[in-house]
Amino acid sequence: MDEIKGFIISLITAAAASALIEGFVPDSDGHGLKKYMKYLISLSILVTLLAPLRSLASALPALADKVDDNVAAFAYEDSDSALRVNSIIALHIAEAICDKFSLEYSDVGAEYDGERVYLEIKRKFGLFESDVVDYTAAKFGVEAEVKFYE
Repeated sequence: MDEIKGFIISLITAAAASALIEGFVPDSDGHGLKKYMKYLISLSILVTLLAPLRSLASALPALADKVDDNVAAFAYEDSDSALRVNSIIALHIAEAICDKFSLEYSDVGAEYDGERVYLEIKRKFGLFESDVVDYTAAKFGVEAEVKFYE
């Protein structure tokens, strides 16, 4: 809160000083001094407005360190967490395959290891392994290994 008060006070001071200086510069000098003074005054007010950004820029490296620490805290280093995430991905892939090929949810089993998905599908007339492999590659960008069972 003190920083905001300080910023407002410095802005008011710069505006008052600029009005005072502009009032003392004569209008009709032959060299156009008033024009240059207005330029310098507006430049000084602009610098005053941008001053808080300087303190923000100096704080950025510290903020970046905090962000890196928080991201590391959410990394999947725990094998239990990685297994849960992989099982959720496998479940979504299995549901999408059931919806695409009109299969029962109980007819598809899926396991995902982070790189490829292993599918066990109850054999259905007209459903080919290449159809499922192509679909998972196109939809999820994952290589699939398909096994049919009776």
